[in-house]
Amino acid sequence: MKLWLEAMRPKTLIITLSPILIGTVLSPIWNLLTFLMTLICGLGIQIGTNFANDYFDHKQGSDTKKRKGPRRLIASGHVSPQAMRFAMIVAFAIAFLAGLYLTVIGGWVIFALLLIAISSGIGYSAGKCSLSRTGLADLFVFLFFGPIAVLATFYLQTGALSWLLLWASLAPGLIPVAVLTANNLRDRTEDKKCKKMTLTVRFGKTFGRWEYTLCLLVGILPVIPLTAIKFWLILPLVALIPAVFLIRRIWSYKRLSTLNDVLADTGKTLLLYTALFIIGALL
Repeated sequence: MKLWLEAMRPKTLIITLSPILIGTVLSPIWNLLTFLMTLICGLGIQIGTNFANDYFDHKQGSDTKKRKGPRRLIASGHVSPQAMRFAMIVAFAIAFLAGLYLTVIGGWVIFALLLIAISSGIGYSAGKCSLSRTGLADLFVFLFFGPIAVLATFYLQTGALSWLLLWASLAPGLIPVAVLTANNLRDRTEDKKCKKMTLTVRFGKTFGRWEYTLCLLVGILPVIPLTAIKFWLILPLVALIPAVFLIRRIWSYKRLSTLNDVLADTGKTLLLYTALFIIGALL
């Protein structure tokens, strides 16, 4: 169980929790069962994607002993490829079943998004033209953990949409891209050798540093327009404090292992932002 919990990458699950919590807390009415099913669906997709990443990266030879990041369970010999593939199928199946319930509430649009999300989760790592190998992963992460997740969550609770949700969706979309960018900066040399063409491989280290910087700033600052409606939504701006220190570290790091801490602390910044957003919305 400890190994499978590790494979789920629990420290990154705030990436799924954030847009669902933000979309729900902004809703004037809350349905608990819908909220729980949305959580199960979202977490199932992310965990399934993490399992798929472990499985397909091993299959394609992307994971090596020189890997600087957290260990992969197949590459380290702790889990067989067959077991990981089965776990991936189970996670996506759970997400699909929860998504069917949400489809009854939200209609065919929700079902279409469900199919696209699961397909993208598999296609994130699978094949030579996967999202992670073509540099499209950044766009996928932004859209599905940002605008799509926030708007879909709000719609499932209320049956309506608001353009103001776009402002609220930028942080849960862009801060995870910053997490991905820190990961890609760390793995840039290995990715280049195995022809994994992330944006940092395509455009270089300086581009990756600017991408990280802009994702944090453009993610956090747009909460300001929402203060005109709910003043206490000014609270998430406190997340700018750790963000500034993280930006400084991304421009000054000397060792690649430092980026593991930057990656983890970026996730904590998203957690802080989300907690403060919820408090501000409730106030």
